[in-house]
Amino acid sequence: MKKGGDVCFAVAGENRYNVIFGGGPAYPPHPSNAAVPLVMYGASFVLDGPKGPAPSPPASSSSCPPRTRRAKTSSSRARCSSRSGCRRRRAEVAYHEVRERAAFDWPLVAAAVAVNAEGGVVKDARVVLGQVATIPWRSAAAEKALVGKPLGAASAEAAGKAAVEGAEPMSDNGYKVDLVTTLVRRTVASLA
Repeated sequence: MKKGGDVCFAVAGENRYNVIFGGGPAYPPHPSNAAVPLVMYGASFVLDGPKGPAPSPPASSSSCPPRTRRAKTSSSRARCSSRSGCRRRRAEVAYHEVRERAAFDWPLVAAAVAVNAEGGVVKDARVVLGQVATIPWRSAAAEKALVGKPLGAASAEAAGKAAVEGAEPMSDNGYKVDLVTTLVRRTVASLA
């Protein structure tokens, strides 16, 4: 598909590292670790080009799935500003990832979580997953599992289970479902 074909060989071939959400027509994981927390923060980019600042697209729209990527901008620099729903109050944030090796390696899965809690109850949450989709994957189900609940072990467990709703693992990457469940649970629990 990268060279203009119409089939992704990962479907019937080696797919251990491929996506479990939103795949098709190709199934590569999004290549940016930094994009996951940027989407969690609701960041947008200010692109300064030869003609001055361009419109500020949100980080989530700059992470396009394969075959829909837009032409590269001629910007000379980019700045980031946050406009998250978690911005109104001081949010607690955490980012964790799981790698095969402790040394330099790409993550198998990643999770960025932001929560605003008042009196121990979650008022607002953002959960974004990495390396599980062709874009940084925002988990509305995990967010819903947190909002209105006390921040603790029970809500962390519920968020972990909810984070994998709709996952469609391939023949060799079903292990990512368990990794995401555990990673989201641990990431949320680290904020309690």
